[in-house]
Amino acid sequence: MLAAVPRGVPITAEQEATIVRVWHETHNASEAARAAGLTEHAARNTLRRLKEAKRGELHARALARAEKIGRAHV
Repeated sequence: MLAAVPRGVPITAEQEATIVRVWHETHNASEAARAAGLTEHAARNTLRRLKEAKRGELHARALARAEKIGRAHV
């Protein structure tokens, strides 16, 4: 059984990397959490947060590309 991580304690970069690596290998948040020594809830929240950051980055790129194309046609 994992020891509960106190609320508000930040997840380390190593734990994030472990969560992402194991998630890509297994597509299982429980396995990723166990490998990082965290709860499944913390692993799922981390994956969700990283997904949203990536989605925001892709959206910004798409907007920049559309603006560039739009300016080329003016």
